[in-house]
Amino acid sequence: MRSDENSYSFVYKQPENDEERAACDEALSCCPVEAIGTDGES
Repeated sequence: MRSDENSYSFVYKQPENDEERAACDEALSCCPVEAIGTDGES
């Protein structure tokens, strides 16, 4: 999820569809401190 008002992203649950996976991928790539990670599973 992205909060443009506060300029931050966060993941609050595992993605369940392509749209949610895309949002998580965006949060992962935009995180300035690399605090969001992935276990590598597809």
